[in-house]
Amino acid sequence: MACSICGDEKPCGTSRTTGRPWCPACQRRTASCSGCGDVTAIVSGTLDQPLCTDCTAHEVWHTCPTCTDPDYPHPGQCARCLINRRLNELLGPPSETLHPGLEALRRNIATTEYPITARRWLNKPSASPVLSDLAAGRRALTHEALDELPDSPPLAHLRQVLVGVGALPERDEYMVRLERFLTDLLASQQSPEQRKVLHRYTMWHLLRRLRRRNNGRPITPQQFMSARQRTNAAIVFLNWLTAHDLTLDTCRQADLDRWLTDDSATYRQTAGISSAGPAPTSSPPSTSPPSAGTAPPSHSMTSTAGRSHAGSYTTTPSNPRTASQDSFSSSMPKDRRRSIG
Repeated sequence: MACSICGDEKPCGTSRTTGRPWCPACQRRTASCSGCGDVTAIVSGTLDQPLCTDCTAHEVWHTCPTCTDPDYPHPGQCARCLINRRLNELLGPPSETLHPGLEALRRNIATTEYPITARRWLNKPSASPVLSDLAAGRRALTHEALDELPDSPPLAHLRQVLVGVGALPERDEYMVRLERFLTDLLASQQSPEQRKVLHRYTMWHLLRRLRRRNNGRPITPQQFMSARQRTNAAIVFLNWLTAHDLTLDTCRQADLDRWLTDDSATYRQTAGISSAGPAPTSSPPSTSPPSAGTAPPSHSMTSTAGRSHAGSYTTTPSNPRTASQDSFSSSMPKDRRRSIG
């Protein structure tokens, strides 16, 4: 496209003042205006006879040239037409062969209250190829197919919109993310013994207690972050034990006191809360999933009462068991619990 000011053939924008193309260089150009003589930004004319804004006859844009919508008096196409053009590029033109869920997605995006924001989102490299693959059938329209892609905010938003329009079923996203995080973390552990202990702690204690507490409700972002922090705290604590030639079997209260005062120890507050299980009882907790009518626990371990209980449990010298042993054994079946203490 030829610039209306310099005449060079190059990519150009459309001037909102004149409605004519002008290149990026001319958009930044300053010169002495041939009309008033002021040295200022040039918006029209030519290189020999440049004109400033005040000396330029403004073009009045009444409607969008594509849809003649008077609410979008801008040069070129309005935001609504541009977003529809982008949707056609990604999903193809409206047709009966397009998946009904994707057709519902098209209607949702095309009628959004913020078309400019939606158009920017459609240009995200982590979202636009996914839409093209879904429309072309190269990727199935399922949660599992989307799970294979790298996680990103645009992809998470796409999944949320697909669920909102009924193209995908609802699911507990944070629980899925937590399970994926724990699976990858356990697989990354080099020590088989540490992997076994962490598996017992995360699966038998954290996840099981979280499901029982929520009783079928989706977990919250705060619960997701708390579970991650507690898992990381458990790893840090186990690594500290290994560095000091200790295990869960040999760790005693004096070792815990040393850990609590060790300047190199991290996650001490988090681990101090998460490592305190409920007081030992004569019978192990049930390993079966909670029934639909099971009430959640009466208190959260992150509450003030829970922290108070945790503090007294980890620092009672008369308790024959160590806090670290109860941390990982309180959520295990009885036969496995014997192996720790």
